Amino acid sequence: MATTIPTTEINKLAAGAKILMLGTEMLVFLSAGDLMASPITPSGTPQISVPLNELPDHLSTRTFVFEDPKALEAYFCNTVSARPKATKFRLVPMHQFINNPLPTLSMDGSSGEGWTRHSPDQPPEVREFFKAMPFPYPSLEFVSIDQITYPEGREFSTLNSDWRAACRAVPKGHKVEEITFDLAGSMKLNSSYVSRLVQLVSTILAVKAAGPFRCRLRDDEPYQYKDRVTGALANNGVSG
Repeated sequence: MATTIPTTEINKLAAGAKILMLGTEMLVFLSAGDLMASPITPSGTPQISVPLNELPDHLSTRTFVFEDPKALEAYFCNTVSARPKATKFRLVPMHQFINNPLPTLSMDGSSGEGWTRHSPDQPPEVREFFKAMPFPYPSLEFVSIDQITYPEGREFSTLNSDWRAACRAVPKGHKVEEITFDLAGSMKLNSSYVSRLVQLVSTILAVKAAGPFRCRLRDDEPYQYKDRVTGALANNGVSG
């Protein structure tokens, strides 16, 4: 006897298929250790997620978006042959700072030894702080050594380490042809830090590409120091 599928279930499946066809980008993320894909759709559209290896193969023509470097690492490490493989990525390397803003410095100089930007006896970590600090910096220059948080601190070291791990997972001869870097989350972070991370990721992907490879920033990138970051983008066989 044939099994009758309830109309409500058919409607849900139809709605899900319609949502999958909306938009041109798929967010790829980890959920309980599994790679999932969710179409990036207009605001107000119901969200659906499907296991990446169950995504219809023709959707590999969409741009795959990675906000979490661990998801990118898992994507390259995953050996499921039937899994769709996109040729275009959008990477958001500073995404974690969208909802977790950069730590702010306490400018209370009442305790601890203090240094100004021009102090001749700055310890190395203080020098690095002044070199890599977010902009604009408060007019006060006095800062206590135990209050320093800067792009070589724990949050940034972890982020940098995760993107390096993702890069190590990139196989030689990969089929990715184009990457768009989205600098959302960078806010007023020093451009030198953003540039180093972008250069690391783009260079490794360019070197390991099977064919012509291109990197760029998104067309409407609002990051105020984007012109300084553009020079860090690596391309292979295609002009920037």
